[in-house]
Amino acid sequence: MKEELFEEQSFVDAQKLSDILEEQDEEVKEVLPPLSKTLMEIYGLNTPSTDVLNYISQKKTSINMMVVALFMFITCFVPLIILDSLYIPEVFGVLIMALMIFAGVVLIVKGNAGVKNEKSLLANLELSDEDHEYIEAENELYRKSQANNIIIAVGLFIFSIFPVVIADTFLPWYIADNFGIASMFIMIASGVSLLVYQARNASLFKKLLRSDKKVH
Repeated sequence: MKEELFEEQSFVDAQKLSDILEEQDEEVKEVLPPLSKTLMEIYGLNTPSTDVLNYISQKKTSINMMVVALFMFITCFVPLIILDSLYIPEVFGVLIMALMIFAGVVLIVKGNAGVKNEKSLLANLELSDEDHEYIEAENELYRKSQANNIIIAVGLFIFSIFPVVIADTFLPWYIADNFGIASMFIMIASGVSLLVYQARNASLFKKLLRSDKKVH
């Protein structure tokens, strides 16, 4: 049809031009995929549903915030111990401790508030095959890492006494005890946080699999 425009006279009436444009539109529609399809569908790829992915992302963020808050609660008095050993007024240590506790509470509240429609999603959950495969893979990943994380946490608990011994050996007596105790509680807090992180993430994927009402 384009060649006809050049073969005919320079004047093209409105009806002729309209017919040509409609024909071009049809050709374009045949080439382009329907707008209702996603890019993943166009290229033959499958992906977990958006609701499930959003829920997992929100829960992981909430868990991370909760773990950081737990660490801050356990170690909140460490600045007080360290500043006391440096002969810095106690009020500064108390202020830092209060700020850490406040920050931990804020993290927990914001983390819980960031999880949207959890009860509704779990109550009506029917996982697609793609959802189920993704969650099974993530669950297996955390199951395999469980032993390593437990070993690391137990190691931190057992060796937490060593900073006390090392500080007592190499640091001046007037700061040795405080720095040793502070280091010990930091190691214990790290071990507890690691165990909670592992347990809560593993629980997340187990809960999704248990809540699934679709038989796979």
